[in-house]
Amino acid sequence: MFNVFSKIGKFTGKGHWKTMIAAVCFFVLALPATAQLGVYALGSGTHVSGTNIGATTPAGSSGSFTAYGATFGIYDMWFHGGPLSLGSDFRLTFQSSGNSTSYGNNLRDGFVGLRAAFKAPGAPLRPYVQAGFGAGTTNYGRYSSDSGSGAFAYQLQAGVDYAVARHLDLRAEYGAGQIVSSSSQLGSANLHLQQFGAGVVARF
Repeated sequence: MFNVFSKIGKFTGKGHWKTMIAAVCFFVLALPATAQLGVYALGSGTHVSGTNIGATTPAGSSGSFTAYGATFGIYDMWFHGGPLSLGSDFRLTFQSSGNSTSYGNNLRDGFVGLRAAFKAPGAPLRPYVQAGFGAGTTNYGRYSSDSGSGAFAYQLQAGVDYAVARHLDLRAEYGAGQIVSSSSQLGSANLHLQQFGAGVVARF
């Protein structure tokens, strides 16, 4: 449905993202021997709101759009104490959907941060919370190319993993955050993000 691989190439090809790529390489190479590694793929959607957002929003007014796509990530749980585990998470999101323009609604972001998970006693559930910082870009649903490229972003997520096999979980999550815009098209206005996702996690 979405040309994810072309979006990955476009997303990571920008100079603004070199630091993010270096971070994930360090993330993988620095895994301790006791770590529990997981990779995940989610179908996701994000509601974006802020000044000038949306194809039909008058200039200078508040608006919104919703984009759909995929979120891919990797986590490393490097501390285990009873039911509590602490770790790190790295993720990339690529989303696009149609609107009244030929440009559509586009959003791409990446985050690296910390996570905490809790093993529910007597149930195959692992609720978790995490906080990440990184960068994001969007075309605001009205421009031919992304603006505010590489703008600082942060997000908080909460969700639950449900074990369906020894090394396989189903996941549902919600996240909220902001892209701190430096775009000349938006001035200093920040963009508000609300993201929903569901998918699968493979644990190693």
